[in-house]
Amino acid sequence: MYCMFALLFGLAVADPTGPPKARRSNALCDFYACPSTDLQGAALVSVFFLNADPPNPLELACEYTDGSNCLYNAITSQPVGGVSNVCPPLICVPQQACASYNCPVLTSYTLSEFPAFYNGELGVDCVYTSTAPNGNIPNCFYSTSNGQLQDGAITAGGGVLPCPFIATCTSTGPSRRRAYVELDGRALHGAARASKADDFEDAYQPW
Repeated sequence: MYCMFALLFGLAVADPTGPPKARRSNALCDFYACPSTDLQGAALVSVFFLNADPPNPLELACEYTDGSNCLYNAITSQPVGGVSNVCPPLICVPQQACASYNCPVLTSYTLSEFPAFYNGELGVDCVYTSTAPNGNIPNCFYSTSNGQLQDGAITAGGGVLPCPFIATCTSTGPSRRRAYVELDGRALHGAARASKADDFEDAYQPW
């Protein structure tokens, strides 16, 4: 009797007509990035991270020219704020075979770059100045560990944010681990964004 039960159980497990089992995706994301337009076609103007109280993860904010403000869980990419039929899904950026990153070169912009910290992480601050008359000045911070655009805004003039969501790879090889530093390093770069982040939270967080 036991042998017959074992045989029937084995056939049931091996039955190819049963419902398929869910599998884990092989597409692993190193990080997520804001799309260049929202679902209404409005262009991206600002990117920044909001610090959440532990154990909650960082939140990624994407702002667009039509006034849309989209807020996402930076770890899972799930939307946590904004209008669902306007806010687009984030871009999955896979891990790159890159050992170091630098500021991208943009057409019609001159570039000044400086080492800086953002959210306690070492990176490079890329200040672009438009060569056009009365042009704008975008300012973009990239992590040098994985090339992620972590902060981007137009600091003078108007227009859309021209910064790519990943920096230029300058040396191929295994990617380096994120170089976290003491939190007081945020003062080198994050102070200018603190007021804007507070305003965003007040307007869009459900408290």
